Amino acid sequence: MKLTTREISELFLEGVITLCIVFVLYLGALVLLNQFLDAPGYFVDGSRSIRQAWNVESSEIQLYKNIFSISSIIFAIGFTYWRLIRRYHQMQLSHVLEELHLIAQGDYDRRIPFQLAGDMGKVVTSINRLVDSTVSAMEDERMIEKIKR
Repeated sequence: MKLTTREISELFLEGVITLCIVFVLYLGALVLLNQFLDAPGYFVDGSRSIRQAWNVESSEIQLYKNIFSISSIIFAIGFTYWRLIRRYHQMQLSHVLEELHLIAQGDYDRRIPFQLAGDMGKVVTSINRLVDSTVSAMEDERMIEKIKR
């Protein structure tokens, strides 16, 4: 199935927007983490931060930030891929429905020309078989009507 230029643009824009949203969430999580570590704790004197109370070194914090950053990048790529695949399948379904509407309007010589994988491919194959059997049944009915006359 060939995508139109508009659909390709939609997919690209959706990918960029998704990555931007995930990046904003990442920055928010980093700010919250820094605020949590540097906020005055609710200890006996109330003046020490959690970073001081737990004796957390800057190198340890940097290590955890690096791990969090790598995890966030992997999550962002996976989430964006999942969203783009979902959107691509919606576009496939839209193309199949357009073809199906043309067939439903009486264009029985038309078949859905897409070679799709997975469940959508099975649906397309079933629709094409259904159209073939409908056309065959209509031809048989015409033949019976001719014989009756």
